[in-house]
Amino acid sequence: LEAIIDANAPIIEARDALLEGKRVTEVREHLEDASRHELLSGTRTLNAIRSEIAGHSDLDHAHRADLAHRLDGLNQLANMINRTRRRDVEEYRVIREVHGQVLDMGKTEQAVYAHITQVIRDFAAQSGRPVGFLTVMPQRMLASSIPAALVHWRARADVSAGYEDDLPDGMAENEEEEERLVDRLAEASLLLPASADLEAEDTKFLALNNLIDDLVSDTRDRKIIVFSTFRPTLRYLERRLQDAGYGTIRLDGDVKDRGAVLDQFRDDHATTILLSSEVGSEGIDLEFAQIVVNYDLPWNPMKVEQRIGRIDRLGQESAKVLIFNLVHEGTIEAVIWNRLYDRLGICKRALGGFEAILAEELKRELTAITMDPALSEIQRQERLGQSAQAFENNRRNEDELEARAAALVAHGDYIAQEIERKRKGGRWITQDDLAGYVATALEHLHPGSRVIHDTGDSTLEVRLDSAARSAFRDWCEIGRTDGGELSMKAEPVTFRLGKERTRRRIARLTTNHPLVRFLSDCIDDAGGVPESAIAVRLDSAISSVSPGVYVGVVQEWRFGTDQIDARLVWRLINFGTREVVAPEMAEAVLRTAIDKGTPLTGLQEHLDLHEAADIIQILLNEDLVQAFDSAAERRVAVMEDRLAIQLATLKRAEERDVAKIERVIARAGPRMEAANRGRLRALK
Repeated sequence: LEAIIDANAPIIEARDALLEGKRVTEVREHLEDASRHELLSGTRTLNAIRSEIAGHSDLDHAHRADLAHRLDGLNQLANMINRTRRRDVEEYRVIREVHGQVLDMGKTEQAVYAHITQVIRDFAAQSGRPVGFLTVMPQRMLASSIPAALVHWRARADVSAGYEDDLPDGMAENEEEEERLVDRLAEASLLLPASADLEAEDTKFLALNNLIDDLVSDTRDRKIIVFSTFRPTLRYLERRLQDAGYGTIRLDGDVKDRGAVLDQFRDDHATTILLSSEVGSEGIDLEFAQIVVNYDLPWNPMKVEQRIGRIDRLGQESAKVLIFNLVHEGTIEAVIWNRLYDRLGICKRALGGFEAILAEELKRELTAITMDPALSEIQRQERLGQSAQAFENNRRNEDELEARAAALVAHGDYIAQEIERKRKGGRWITQDDLAGYVATALEHLHPGSRVIHDTGDSTLEVRLDSAARSAFRDWCEIGRTDGGELSMKAEPVTFRLGKERTRRRIARLTTNHPLVRFLSDCIDDAGGVPESAIAVRLDSAISSVSPGVYVGVVQEWRFGTDQIDARLVWRLINFGTREVVAPEMAEAVLRTAIDKGTPLTGLQEHLDLHEAADIIQILLNEDLVQAFDSAAERRVAVMEDRLAIQLATLKRAEERDVAKIERVIARAGPRMEAANRGRLRALK
């Protein structure tokens, strides 16, 4: 390992010099140092890069990024360590400006909160069960919105009915206990002030109303996302904000067409506010908004990160995003805010993967500590402080470990550039992509099958005909894979798409589902994706690509056998000017056309098909063939270099071990010589 680290050092220095825009002479010096190392002296990739930059006095950004990417492939530790965290990629992109507003309750609010809190703690003490979801959730709902919580309980609604996050395991086993708690809360809430009186004194809503008024006073184009974990709170806010004259729209578990909600929020200037539960904190992009208001705080810090991550993401054009946290003093949330979120600066920085594990553990501790009736208030504060300190200690340890890893693996801007390039190119598999893939594949391979995509419910209904079902069942048996109902039943089987949660137990269809892998293998057996001639008419410019008619080709390139690297390659040329479009722009144009365009009919009216065929043939023969050969040669060079370095490393280890055994033989004398010679022969 030490030899590999030593060999990597000049590679990393050369790579960083490329990405930091330093002089080419400095890059050459680092590459020369690398070439003198015995593990790297004969590597083809290194020698090719040295020859490539030998005659250059400067390099453009694209060339620097390409060279850095190739050096990453030469980095031997890159195959063992890959720990790029979201904050490493984005920490210099967007500033998070966090504002915590700790609000004083009115006298009526204080009395209501104290009364309900005591009811819940008495119930926890009398039930004799461990502190858990049933006792903590009403307290959190009360801290979220007192008026909304009391309306919910007065209707004798279940404790879990208004909760918009993952339900904990074992809830079904607590139905009788939940009914008893519902009765207690309903009885207690009937003795408290009327809803109208509580709404008039709702200090938290008044703070939100003033905040929104300040935020939109200078411009109506600002988009604000208000998050709450509780559906009753969201409905309450929707009614009151609309009464105040704000354009709002709600996104929670009751909403069927999420896409329509998000389209309205993005495109309608009158819709300023999105009221969202945890449903809206996963799997959607809202980079057109710049403001998040946490009306209540999840106890798992990763949930807060998911909320903020809807706007703090690649593609956010604003230099900073604003995060506001509204908390009532004297509540369970104030303890969490003061002891954890504000102290550790959780909202100010993106959390990494290891912190997700810490955060889940922290959530369990907070649940136990905050509502444990056996703890005094002083003991509760001390335990919360200890938990926060433990979280911070573990996080610092992770930072130190990853700082060392960064020195070896060289996390850097190239990763961010690659992610941004692929994001802009639309290289994400959407629900529609997956549904379309299954439908198209079955249409061609097994026309008797049927696929129905319900976009509103985010489900896909699949019925395989007898031939497809038999082939799928055989495929599953060969691969020892469970095909589920689809391989056995003639009736349709419904799958859910994406991450939407549903009360029904519906299997989720992903790119790794047996059906998708089965169809992929069938397509491979049929010859894969053939090269296809394409034509696109642009009525308006896309970035640097001018309007006009373009012709081109799409190819699938496949490298390897056991671990196949497959990629789609695009080429476009302006039919009128004969100007070839840069490959990355060709991909952007074609993906935009696929997503938003309509079929181009009457092609003969726009171009001569024979002439277009000649142009495409030139692209194939002159451009794509050369590009494929170059890509294949680079891949072979990388694999050969990797193998050569591994063999050289093994050789060094063998020589070291042989020398060690020979020293033992020299010291031990004749009595142990035979045994040690046997070890030596076995080693060789």
